[in-house]
Amino acid sequence: MKVRKKLSIIITARNDNYVDNFINRLEFSINYFLYNADKLGLLKNIEFIVVDWGSEKNISNVFSVIKKSYRDNIVFVELNKNESLKHSRNVLGGFFTEKAVNLGIANSSGNYVLLTQHDTIFSISSIRNIFSLINDKAFNENFIWIPRKYMNYQFYNTNPNFNDLDRYISRSFFSKLKFENLQLQNGGGASAYLFGKKNFLTINLLDENAKTKGYFSGSDAELLKRVSIKFNHLDSSSFGIYGLKLPRAQLTGTKIEYIKKLTKKNYTFEYSKDSYKKKMLPKIKFNVKKCKNVVKEIKIVSSKNDYNYLNLKTVIRIFWHTIYSIGKLSNFVSLFRVFILLKDIPVRYYIELGSNYSSQIPYISKIFTYIEIYSLNLQRNNSNNFKTQFYIKLNRYLNRTHDGYYRFLYTAEIINLKNFFLNEKFRNFTSFVNFNLEEFDEKEILELLRIIKNKNYNFGAILFENIIKRKKIFNFLIFDKEFKDNFFNINISRNCILLVNNRIKNLDEIKKKLLHLNISLNLIYYCISYIIFYLAILKKYFYFFKRKIKFT
Repeated sequence: MKVRKKLSIIITARNDNYVDNFINRLEFSINYFLYNADKLGLLKNIEFIVVDWGSEKNISNVFSVIKKSYRDNIVFVELNKNESLKHSRNVLGGFFTEKAVNLGIANSSGNYVLLTQHDTIFSISSIRNIFSLINDKAFNENFIWIPRKYMNYQFYNTNPNFNDLDRYISRSFFSKLKFENLQLQNGGGASAYLFGKKNFLTINLLDENAKTKGYFSGSDAELLKRVSIKFNHLDSSSFGIYGLKLPRAQLTGTKIEYIKKLTKKNYTFEYSKDSYKKKMLPKIKFNVKKCKNVVKEIKIVSSKNDYNYLNLKTVIRIFWHTIYSIGKLSNFVSLFRVFILLKDIPVRYYIELGSNYSSQIPYISKIFTYIEIYSLNLQRNNSNNFKTQFYIKLNRYLNRTHDGYYRFLYTAEIINLKNFFLNEKFRNFTSFVNFNLEEFDEKEILELLRIIKNKNYNFGAILFENIIKRKKIFNFLIFDKEFKDNFFNINISRNCILLVNNRIKNLDEIKKKLLHLNISLNLIYYCISYIIFYLAILKKYFYFFKRKIKFT
């Protein structure tokens, strides 16, 4: 891409951990932008200006980059605490956002400015489209607001790295993921603003004279009013640009104190004709620094691995699918264990070999909406019609409910299933294989097992269902050296075996949960059975008496 323009990305921040893992979120978003820009050959055309508004411990001292060269793309404009307080009088929270933004823009060297937040991610396609837009002469008279979507909270909690995020962005069904807070025409809900720096200076930047300053001052709405006098303001999604915002972290410290004090009011602005650049900038004392820390990798670090999905509603849903409709305790137990593993590993890829009427895919999809789902099956003359109908229904269901990627391999040749395992890359033990042995003959099972065994370092866990009639396969799993050395074996029931990879970090915790789960599951099973049984009886008598009353 031939690029003539330079882009300055402005972020205002303070290292007071006003949201959990603030520095990690800032590091991840900036490094991911530079990582994508590097792949596009655009590093020379990008600078980050991070305005550090009065941190006790400067952000530049704790901030890390994944490549040494990235340090030259990040400038930290730092005010000490006293200086920031001096310029934040009568500002709740002590953070004068408008003045911090203006300071960043005044110290930028780009032809264009991208004003964004510390926790907004831009995909490689969005970055490519941003530069395509600013190199178009027709863009000069426009002000672009960029809408936002939120990253799936469960995916966020898997602590993804850049490769994981690349795959999530490229394979998720983003057309189903709605834009959040569409009040952009009124200034709210934007993930970023994109504009020409000269044009922004002509309207005197953000107004600093609002009676309410800082958080929730309404300066974004006021800005759009002034922008509209001279320029068009356009929706960036028309150009294939959006921001992916990290899920809202738990608020702490100064932000909570500020929100508690905030009262509803009408924001009144006192417009000033004074140029910020001429009159106000010399009054602010600041230092310009670069960061020094270089690390090999940056992952998202969620505040806590909080999957609140194995609640009573989920248990009843699993029960209804397995016991009530199929009548097998083993199905209930195995599916519940699958949920435990999906939660604790955590799993990003679910592969079902031999899907049939008891497929677990709909229920896994309903609870883990981000997960990549693969269903692999062989065509049989005696069941082709049933399976075709099964996949039609499953496709309709997932198309409505699933946000992540899904793919069906329904083929007459086993070589296609083998090639799938050989070609797909499942990293870091984040994949779960559910192998329904009933759908394959012994020769086919052994062929697939050899492939899976050779790739065992990729799989977090493998569940073998309907193994009771497959003694040769059972002995193979129990006594094969590679399976024995690399997997921890759990007999779920007479008909199911679960293998968990020994290299999983939290293996001891998972073992403890799985080994002590049987008593709890049986108790849950009998309790829910009695509840549903008596509800069914009550329903029957209710309609019986209703008919009696009707005809009397």
